[in-house]
Amino acid sequence: MFSNLQKTKTFYYEKNVGNTDRFVRVIIGIILLIVFMSGFIENDMIKWIVLGVSSILIVTAFATFCPLYTLLGKSTCEVKKKNNLYLKISKETT
Repeated sequence: MFSNLQKTKTFYYEKNVGNTDRFVRVIIGIILLIVFMSGFIENDMIKWIVLGVSSILIVTAFATFCPLYTLLGKSTCEVKKKNNLYLKISKETT
């Protein structure tokens, strides 16, 4: 019955957008969204580009992950490490 189920892959990402960066992204995203909705821009193509940029800024702010930062190797997220040690937790089965 369950033999046709496919294995799913889980993708993990490392947060690379810090709190200040998130705040700035949301503010700029909201401003661009208001500009899009106000009719201030006459050209339809530029209007949709503004909406796209606004959406990307808001989504990356809430996701705390920016793919462009990953490509550039940049991170504005402050990582807190306790004594620079990484803990590995393993579950033992008996």
